[in-house]
Amino acid sequence: MTTRRLGVAVAVLGGYLYAIGGSDGQSPLNTVERFDPKFNKWTAMAPMSTRRKHLGCAVFNNVIYAVGGRDDSMELSSAEKYNPNTNTWLPIVAMTSRRSGVGLAVVNGQLYAVGGFDGTSYLKTIEVYDPDSNQWKLCGAMNYRRLGGGVGVMRAPQTENYFCSDTLGEEMKPKYFLRPSKKSVCLGK
Repeated sequence: MTTRRLGVAVAVLGGYLYAIGGSDGQSPLNTVERFDPKFNKWTAMAPMSTRRKHLGCAVFNNVIYAVGGRDDSMELSSAEKYNPNTNTWLPIVAMTSRRSGVGLAVVNGQLYAVGGFDGTSYLKTIEVYDPDSNQWKLCGAMNYRRLGGGVGVMRAPQTENYFCSDTLGEEMKPKYFLRPSKKSVCLGK
């Protein structure tokens, strides 16, 4: 990379590796660099509209989402998305909570923001973003508060493994269903 970065988010899209935001050790960055492995070269891309370190990042529908993080003075709830075809960042609606060190993953066509730090407390809450309605909503909680936890998604063949709770806020446990009930709160299969 041409800029040293800590607290950086990374994403792979279109055969390129993107390094997004972070901090140079002095202040948060809004800069984005893209690595082309064919030419072993880093290129500066359009910057985010907000300087962010310790942000969450995920790729969905050929767009990179950057959410939360921290700027010079506070944890952020704002979010934006990057279109590599136009090399532009556009804002999306802010999360319901400020989240630095947030985990971000795509499950069943929605983004899940997991845990983080809101400036006062470590969080165990989970928010889901629906890109069609451009809305975030609280959708459950983890057993423990987490900052900087990694999240991942796995689809297991021949089983339908949902992480569900029958009431919002109840501990999420793996449950095996042909289909969860309509009243269950689920992170997905």
